[in-house]
Amino acid sequence: MGKRKGLSPAVNRKNLNPLPATAVFKHSSSGIPDRRDKMAKKYSQFLLGLFVTFGLLLGLVLIIWLGAARYFEKGDLYAIYFDESVQGLQTDSSVKYRGVEVGRVVSISVAPDHRLVEVIIKLRLETTDTDKLVAQLKTAGITGIVFIELDRLDETGKVTGRVPPFKPPYPVIASRPSDIKQIMQGVAEIYNKIKIIDFEGTTQEFKAAAQSINTFFRGEKLNLTIAHLEKATLTLEDTMKKIDKIASEGKVDYILDETKTTLTEARALLKTAREEINSFNLPHKGEKMERLLENMDRQGRRLGVQMERLMGSLEQTTYQMRLLLERLENNPSDLIFGQPIETEEKGVNR
Repeated sequence: MGKRKGLSPAVNRKNLNPLPATAVFKHSSSGIPDRRDKMAKKYSQFLLGLFVTFGLLLGLVLIIWLGAARYFEKGDLYAIYFDESVQGLQTDSSVKYRGVEVGRVVSISVAPDHRLVEVIIKLRLETTDTDKLVAQLKTAGITGIVFIELDRLDETGKVTGRVPPFKPPYPVIASRPSDIKQIMQGVAEIYNKIKIIDFEGTTQEFKAAAQSINTFFRGEKLNLTIAHLEKATLTLEDTMKKIDKIASEGKVDYILDETKTTLTEARALLKTAREEINSFNLPHKGEKMERLLENMDRQGRRLGVQMERLMGSLEQTTYQMRLLLERLENNPSDLIFGQPIETEEKGVNR
């Protein structure tokens, strides 16, 4: 009874049979990876590492290529000195020639004189007359990006930085103020001129002038002046009537005819006297008398010319007085405030 009974062979074989295939599959899927899962996981990690390594190498090559491209970039270095703010201008900003990009900004710094701003540019413009170029700061639209615009130098324009007070490291391209600075300078000049104007003094003078004009038109002097003008107009009108009466009666022509007749008779008398003196055979006395007669003849001719000029002046004066009367009848105030009457030459009957 105390001995342990052994298991029967039939029972032992039944208990030692292997598990079914479904049981093994279920056990492996519950958390124990097989060899294929391990291989797939290792393959994914390898691809990820390879992609990262390739990306790093590509980025490194790109950086080296860009740096080498800048290093081996063609072009010449030039210096530009601006006497204004270069706010918005940065390294690698564009340098354009009339809108075409021809270079870039290499460096920006303060000039050795601590007044100008030194901008070093690399220019790819194939030209030898860079001394005829002028640089100006420009703004690209509403973005606020500042670039350098190159153009041909206009000798009439204002330029700066052509001859800096120190030795520049590279050839210098002249510069001129930007459009914004020119506008601000114009506004400042206008403001300074406005400040000079004495508005208060001008206002006081205007008030005083207006008061003087008001006093003049309301005072007694204006009434007296108008009365004198009316009296002078009446006097001139009477004078013109008398002159018209003389002219209508033909007295002017009569005086001219009488003067001409007198001169003709005097000449005939002198001619007769000369003939009679020559018949006396008095050489010495004859010469004296002849000189006397010639002198009288010259005096007579001069008198005739003066009389003709006098009559012409009288006729012109009559014409001017007629114009004056017509003008005063239309506007009596022209006697004080009007312009002088334009004279018109008229021919005189001779």
